[in-house]
Amino acid sequence: MIYPLYQSNFYAHFKAVNAQELIKKLDKEKIEKSSHRWAVNCKVKTLALDVQEYIDLIGPNINKFSELLRMNIKCIVSEAWVNKYENGYHQEIHDHSPNDFSAVFFLNSGENFSKFYFYDRNLCNTPPRVREFFQMEETFYPEINAGDMIIFPSNMLHGVTPHNGDVSRKTMSFNLVLTGPSE
Repeated sequence: MIYPLYQSNFYAHFKAVNAQELIKKLDKEKIEKSSHRWAVNCKVKTLALDVQEYIDLIGPNINKFSELLRMNIKCIVSEAWVNKYENGYHQEIHDHSPNDFSAVFFLNSGENFSKFYFYDRNLCNTPPRVREFFQMEETFYPEINAGDMIIFPSNMLHGVTPHNGDVSRKTMSFNLVLTGPSE
């Protein structure tokens, strides 16, 4: 018998419960420059969102995440923002600590679009022959379509490859902080 040990990396991937409503509202947001200090190490335009203005659209997706986890999670949305990637724009590898979960909603997808990816921060601790034998990769690219949402533990490293599309790539991200035990 083989027993997995200390596995804490996972992600939930689903079509957003209200994808069209989210796209319609987010498409109205004007993203002209970066409104976040952390954006200095990458090339992306960002716009901070008023969480209260979006909570009714985010909430059903948190409920969907709870269903997938098979537990009722109590949390708050600590922050939310929109990202806009124009040709050549990218996001460096980063995490969202000290938040508990992070989410990305993909407004659109298309030809030559940049790709969201996860990066395994611990693979360097695995012996090279073991990595080769099990064909372990340090990056994982989830298959993403317009209207998809992913939610994952905030300590997971992730990034966005350079955008080569003629159409701007847009995403909405938000962070969750657990506020108490599930009921």
